Amino acid sequence: MRTVRTLCILLAAAAVLCVCLIFGEKADAFLAPVLQQLQSEAAAQHAAGEFSVWYLWGVLADALGPLPAFAGLPVLGWCMCCGEGRHLLARSRLKRPARFFVGAVLITAGCIAAGCTVLGALTAGGLLSVGAFPRILWGIAAAAAVILWSMLSTRSTAQLQAGQALGGIWCVFSVVLLGIILLLQAFAPGGVSPSGHTAAAGTLAVLVLACALSEAFEDDEAAWLLAGFVFAAAAGFGRMLTQGCSLRDVCAALLAAALLLAVTAAVFALLLERRAKRSAKPKANG
Repeated sequence: MRTVRTLCILLAAAAVLCVCLIFGEKADAFLAPVLQQLQSEAAAQHAAGEFSVWYLWGVLADALGPLPAFAGLPVLGWCMCCGEGRHLLARSRLKRPARFFVGAVLITAGCIAAGCTVLGALTAGGLLSVGAFPRILWGIAAAAAVILWSMLSTRSTAQLQAGQALGGIWCVFSVVLLGIILLLQAFAPGGVSPSGHTAAAGTLAVLVLACALSEAFEDDEAAWLLAGFVFAAAAGFGRMLTQGCSLRDVCAALLAAALLLAVTAAVFALLLERRAKRSAKPKANG
């Protein structure tokens, strides 16, 4: 029942986004000059050394919008390292050294990608002055902290398996959604170019979806799904402030994320149903 409700919520969101996409051209004609003036005033305030929430919003959207797309790699890597890292602390040989080192590589790749993206956007926005090499060093330092944490933490096998599943789904979802956005940017009709930042921010909804489908969040799934889309919409609006995307671009990216989430929820529910049937067979035979 929860899965049906989740699908209804996602499809309703997709329907609303379709309407926004259809009438978005007229809205863009009205919003474009307003946002352009707002962006110009915000940039002038920043140049004069004054604080502007709109300028900050645009810079943070560039910096933090793509961040959720990289989060699946450290999550998956952390779960792979967590069970094996304790053997290093015990000064004994790793049972599965390849597993630990693959996890460490995933953590490092995710942290470096996230660090370069965030610090690069903050540098371009004038909030920081950080070169390329320090961005890589920041990512390596963050990766080292996560790897050390995985070596010190204790998690049950069930928790690690759940985390690996979530990290794997998150990574696959991010890659598939990116591929869809690139195809739409190349072949979308009507001059629509879906926002990559908004789509990347929408990958946060994978975590929200996993929470919504778990027992702990059963009663709050609508609120959690809304939270994921609000974050993505906030990133999209930040891109509109910087004149990087139009309203139709943001709606197209959110629509792609919503439809892919609906497919993910249906597949996830089907897998859970099959798993429940397999676990029920031995009990029935016994």
